[in-house]
Amino acid sequence: GSAGVAWASSVGAGARCNGLGASPLPLDVYSRAGGSTGIGGPMDASGRLLVRQRFLLTDIHDGRKKVYLKAVVNSVMRIAVVSGDAPDVEVVLEDLKHVAIGPETVFTHGTSGWSATYRLGDTGNWLALHREH
Repeated sequence: GSAGVAWASSVGAGARCNGLGASPLPLDVYSRAGGSTGIGGPMDASGRLLVRQRFLLTDIHDGRKKVYLKAVVNSVMRIAVVSGDAPDVEVVLEDLKHVAIGPETVFTHGTSGWSATYRLGDTGNWLALHREH
């Protein structure tokens, strides 16, 4: 028969980690159970939430993550992707049927990233993120 061999290797104390100080993305931003309390959530009674936080997109689930957003009528969201690998991060806002909604405006931040502004539906949206690896 064949035998499997497991081994581990240390990456060393000087290994580069771009995720220091970053938080995992919450499941939603409107409920206490959704995981947004660590980033200032959930949204207030008028549907507002200002988030200025570094988030970590891991390679788990092929680098994909979805966050549910439940907004009030005519809510606007601006999302910025600012990192060295910003061109590799795909951000898609979807309605409840998972149909993509395009951004109203897109801004470039030179070589460090980009941001976009979206108008949210009042029935809920999915914010889908995917990082190629």
